[in-house]
Amino acid sequence: VLAAPVTTQIVGSASIERVSEFEDIASESPLRTVLSLDFRGEEFMGPRRLLDDESLWPDRVIVMTLARVGSGEGPDLDRLGSIIARAGKRKVYAAGGVRNRADLMALRDIGAAGVLVASALHEGAITARDIKDAAAPLGPSR
Repeated sequence: VLAAPVTTQIVGSASIERVSEFEDIASESPLRTVLSLDFRGEEFMGPRRLLDDESLWPDRVIVMTLARVGSGEGPDLDRLGSIIARAGKRKVYAAGGVRNRADLMALRDIGAAGVLVASALHEGAITARDIKDAAAPLGPSR
């Protein structure tokens, strides 16, 4: 996959048994590797050290809350905010539970670099205008 210069590999923590596996995968192309920190409910799926040790994280991280995908519950803002606070200069992307424009704005406001959205788009709950507005930089007063 990495032979194509435009590819990015996303590695889900749920598919990793040992941290060394992720390190081996990421070492092949660190700038094109994204780590997905996968959660099912309150349970982290993957080696605990991968969650606890931020130094293992690449420049881009997804926080995937699997139980919220398509649930209508909204994103887990507390968990996302906590990981964003720990991430330093890394970009953190939210995945799971995004329902509408308000969720997009809330995620922007807590510092999410982006959002993975599917159900809300398929249902028409998020419009192109909502996405454009959420992507606009925050003003100096925020």
